[in-house]
Amino acid sequence: MTGIASRMWQASPRWARDVAGMLQARRVGDVVPEFPAVERREIRLLIAPANFAGQAAQWAGAVRRDPRVAAINMVTGTANLFGFPADYVVPNRISAHSRAWQRRFLDEASATFTHVLVEAELRPLGGAYRGSVVAQVRALMERGLKVAMVAHGTDVRLPSRHVRDEPDSPYAKDWPDVGLVEQGVLHNLAILRELSLPTFVSTPGLLADVPDATLLPLRVDAEVWRTAAVRPVLDAAVPRVVHVPSAGRVKGTHRIADAMASMHGNGEIHFSQVSGVAHARMPEYYGEADVVLDQFLIGDYGVAACEAMAAGRVVVGHVSADVRRYVEREFGMTLPIVEATVASLPDVLRDIKTNRDSYRDVAAAGPRYVERAHSSDASSSALMPWLTGLG
Repeated sequence: MTGIASRMWQASPRWARDVAGMLQARRVGDVVPEFPAVERREIRLLIAPANFAGQAAQWAGAVRRDPRVAAINMVTGTANLFGFPADYVVPNRISAHSRAWQRRFLDEASATFTHVLVEAELRPLGGAYRGSVVAQVRALMERGLKVAMVAHGTDVRLPSRHVRDEPDSPYAKDWPDVGLVEQGVLHNLAILRELSLPTFVSTPGLLADVPDATLLPLRVDAEVWRTAAVRPVLDAAVPRVVHVPSAGRVKGTHRIADAMASMHGNGEIHFSQVSGVAHARMPEYYGEADVVLDQFLIGDYGVAACEAMAAGRVVVGHVSADVRRYVEREFGMTLPIVEATVASLPDVLRDIKTNRDSYRDVAAAGPRYVERAHSSDASSSALMPWLTGLG
């Protein structure tokens, strides 16, 4: 939708947008999915509506191991573009424009669940209540549901703060619309303050922006990644270096591209950039790599780094000193991500190639760290105090 078309759409009456949206939904064959069955356990959790990097499904799976808990996740179609597994996928047009679905989902959720974890300050009830997240959360609470919030990343990472703290911040020069991003983040932070509910963040770096939050560790299925790593790390004369630019502007893909192309061209490394690959196929790519390049601008780490650590690969990226100290304090381990900035990355890769045994030790620590900090137990331990009312 062009800028002019978008402004015209937003200026239209809400009823007109709903009618147009539902006509388009019928035209493309969108259907309202059946509400999933949920076991009648003491605690019944809904996580909605984002499932970024498949984490809502992972967190639901983590707490389901407790016999007291049933849990599912709901995601709107546009938030699930990478096709991560989800329990209840609702087409975006249905969520945004079907008043019948919105009423039915509120009724079903209220009758089914005891708890709702709202992701990324997004709308769990779609277009209901004029799209107000605050109003939707309050509607859920008025029906007796206990609600908490979880922030995922760019939804609460304040550009002005980040530029002050991170010399290579992408918000300094890579984001032409940074003013709009700042406004959006300030709006989301205001939602969290107004609701004043239990709040989680998915990565340690976000505690700089939401300091009163609790870390809800990312969860990965370590066994999937470990079993895919069939080749010993750093066994090839020319190290295989992989980068997955799933969010290139955040990861710094464009800033490292020339240096990686140069090193690849002169035979120092074998560099490959993996894009357009279904997530289910990523274990084989990591399993063939020696080194996985994560991100170099944000100062934090996420799901991709956890997956590469679980695969026992050498993970390289920029992680701030604050995040590294937090990890050591909370989990009792040094974060096994080799530190590198955009500027230092070529020299770091040369050092890895020269001092392989030292970096094999770093790679070997990866699966142990993931098991400690990003397992089902770690995620469940963060959520259960809220779910049981003991937090």
